[in-house]
Amino acid sequence: MMGVIINRDNSGDIKVTYPYNAIYLSKIKTIPGRKCHPDGKYPTFPYSKVVFDQVYFAFAGEDPDTDPSLRPLVR
Repeated sequence: MMGVIINRDNSGDIKVTYPYNAIYLSKIKTIPGRKCHPDGKYPTFPYSKVVFDQVYFAFAGEDPDTDPSLRPLVR
């Protein structure tokens, strides 16, 4: 089963994909700056260290698969 994946979309924003469930959705909604993409069923967030930290923290314990292109934002 696919887990949480944090990577970048074509515009460079932070993209989060995950199997749908109410818990993940409630976590996503706690992060400011969210832009929904109903066609692709995923949210994006502005590219910044602060936002990345919020996304990563929201999914702590889920061991998100993080794209290497986001390494500059990882502590």
